[in-house]
Amino acid sequence: MNKTVLVVDDDVDVQEVVGIALKGAGYGVLTANNGDEALEVLESQSPDLIILDVMMAQPDEGFYVAQKIKSSEKPVPIIMLTSVSQATGWDYDADDDMVPVERFIQKPVKPDALVSTVEEVLAGEVEG
Repeated sequence: MNKTVLVVDDDVDVQEVVGIALKGAGYGVLTANNGDEALEVLESQSPDLIILDVMMAQPDEGFYVAQKIKSSEKPVPIIMLTSVSQATGWDYDADDDMVPVERFIQKPVKPDALVSTVEEVLAGEVEG
């Protein structure tokens, strides 16, 4: 059975580019434009992994959504896709409480690097 990835980003172009890369690698793709939609999709579907943008309607929306997902009854691995380091100069890393994600990827990301990271996270490989 193919694995399904939920892509959460308020930029439809990012959703499309990421979706094309994932579909090309054989993954099913679901999309959401914001954190609320992501939580709804998570309730109604069962994605195997979530690719989550940090800055959407709120600058820290992705962090909030990651915390909600990880504390839910359906915790799902999360890859955080972000340009926040470029925009702010701040460097973020995974943290069990504040930023409970498996990996961070900086935008823009090359499709092959994205697919490799998805494969590693789904295989249970952790960074470190």
